[in-house]
Amino acid sequence: MATKYINIVGKCAWAHNLFKYDESRWGKRWMVDVYPNEEGLALMKEYGIALQPIKKPLFEGEIGFRFRRDVEKMIKGKTTEFEPPKVLDEEGRPWGNEERIGNGSTVEINVAVYETRGGDGPNGHRLQGMKVLELVPYVAPDADENAPTTPKPVKTGTSPRVKSPW
Repeated sequence: MATKYINIVGKCAWAHNLFKYDESRWGKRWMVDVYPNEEGLALMKEYGIALQPIKKPLFEGEIGFRFRRDVEKMIKGKTTEFEPPKVLDEEGRPWGNEERIGNGSTVEINVAVYETRGGDGPNGHRLQGMKVLELVPYVAPDADENAPTTPKPVKTGTSPRVKSPW
């Protein structure tokens, strides 16, 4: 399968990770959580995108996925560097960093879908960019002056797995 490009509409969360990459044991990545609408879920199923649902969804009763874009990746034995994902306003203009994107904003993401090694399994994805269709302004959480400066660890049971929609 040649690389295909699809657009998925839904609510977003943690959009600030599109402007600054995250570094973890899996490498450096830009990412955003998106809770697709019904059409978006159908597209993901049709194209066989290999993503697990978010275990603890931000929006109750909705299924979300974390879409990613690597900063660099080894492709056919060669390191390929990627530009940050493009973030646009509803008019298609580059997003100004002066206004933060709040959780629950309606967005349209553009995703590249490609075959993974061997072509037998699920398809991989690469976040290309995001267009903000309806902005929910970012509201910083209020600081509780009585809260301890260092949170105490809380022991919890294993979080339940979210069932995949297909």
